Amino acid sequence: MSVDRTRFASGMVVLSSEGKEVGKVKEIREHDFLLDRAVAPDIYLPYTTADNVEGEAIALNISVAQVDDLGFADTGDDQTTTVRAPQG
Repeated sequence: MSVDRTRFASGMVVLSSEGKEVGKVKEIREHDFLLDRAVAPDIYLPYTTADNVEGEAIALNISVAQVDDLGFADTGDDQTTTVRAPQG
């Protein structure tokens, strides 16, 4: 499902696929948005991770664990790059 990025706004609540709050939208960019997380570093998520926008909430198509595992980092050019933590 493709989500219309024009429906995203700063301060919107972001929910995992399990319905748990993972943070709030902090910044909107052309290809991604910055997820403000209270207990973890902020990360950029591409709009493809969004499943639905309803009211003031964005539902992701990924779980809380997947948000942490993806580790999208800012490349400085309004694109995101997946950064994996070292194994071991």
